[in-house]
Amino acid sequence: MNHYTRDCTEKCELQLRPIPGAIAWPRRLECVTHGYPGEKSQPSLSSVPEQEKRNNYIEEVASPADVYEVGGHEVSQY
Repeated sequence: MNHYTRDCTEKCELQLRPIPGAIAWPRRLECVTHGYPGEKSQPSLSSVPEQEKRNNYIEEVASPADVYEVGGHEVSQY
């Protein structure tokens, strides 16, 4: 048998398990010890939630698509 993951040896046991998010079907072969190939090196879910920067309304500049010329040198965002 070829190695299932980089860490697998000939002694590793493979089992049919449901894919993440499925209750029973579809299933895939997974190594009991080392898991599914590629998932450990590239986790799809981060343990740290994403955070956006706080809004800074004082220094915020409107995008060019949101700025309208009112007349002369005056521009408006509304």
